[in-house]
Amino acid sequence: MAENKIRKLYAQNEVQQVFTNLQSSSSGLSDEEAAKRLKKYGTNTIKKAAAESEWKTFFKNFSSMMAILLWISGLIAIVSGTLELGIAI
Repeated sequence: MAENKIRKLYAQNEVQQVFTNLQSSSSGLSDEEAAKRLKKYGTNTIKKAAAESEWKTFFKNFSSMMAILLWISGLIAIVSGTLELGIAI
């Protein structure tokens, strides 16, 4: 849901209007309504993203644009005869 739409629905409204929009009340949901919503929407949990292997993460550090530019400039320095500079880069 877009942030502006959320603000219009909740942040800028009176409390009673928010309860009406959410079909709730100040005392919360009834057990029956909570069970219905749990069945309809599922549990309120954050799904963990699949972990990326450590090797893949390690090699991704060497393939960014900045890293590639450094690799190229180091190679140019070595080819031009300044080995120390090429190694330092």
